Amino acid sequence: MIHEYLKTKPKILIKATIRFFGSDMQDEFTEFDRSDSWDDVLEEVDEQAYYANRNQSQQAAKLNMCDNRYCNVLPFDDHRVKLSDESSDYINASLVKVAAANREYIVSQGPLDHTAGRFWLMIWQKKCPGIVMLTKLYHGDMVICDLYYPDEVACGEDNVVKFQSEGLTLALMSKETSSNGYILRKFKLTDVKTLRKTLVHMFLEQYLPLCTTLPVYIVA
Repeated sequence: MIHEYLKTKPKILIKATIRFFGSDMQDEFTEFDRSDSWDDVLEEVDEQAYYANRNQSQQAAKLNMCDNRYCNVLPFDDHRVKLSDESSDYINASLVKVAAANREYIVSQGPLDHTAGRFWLMIWQKKCPGIVMLTKLYHGDMVICDLYYPDEVACGEDNVVKFQSEGLTLALMSKETSSNGYILRKFKLTDVKTLRKTLVHMFLEQYLPLCTTLPVYIVA
């Protein structure tokens, strides 16, 4: 499983060359599936990451260990996302630039219960239009991502969550499930001081984590 791989392979590939994009990337992933070569690919990525990142500092992450889900999956100081917040600028998230596509992405850990508000503060401050959720909430009985968004069962009829420390509210506007298993949730994120609002779309695939079609479909 991908989350198990991350626990045993703590290096994070930040400096990388994207060889393919769009349909070519999908073709490459399909070939990896066909040839059953994902282990070799991950081993190569891990080796490249080791040499690229061995001199990188993780000082901020180590000073905020209670905000990290795993002790060995930490953002590097040079690439971490910094929040504009008086209490702390730290969140376990890294900025990834894809020059070939002229795009930037944020790679984040699955929020902990006490970091959910900071996650949505990041979404607000960085003006993120969408979230691609690449993990489930549970692996067996183990929590691998806390519920960080409003849910019909968890939050009652209003489907609204208030993040008082961050001054934000999050409301679930709609939820749709496609025939191929994609779940699309639409949220309204509101700043309680200015009453400014933004819409955020979240994509979740039911058959995670061994699926490559959704990430390529969304980022392309």
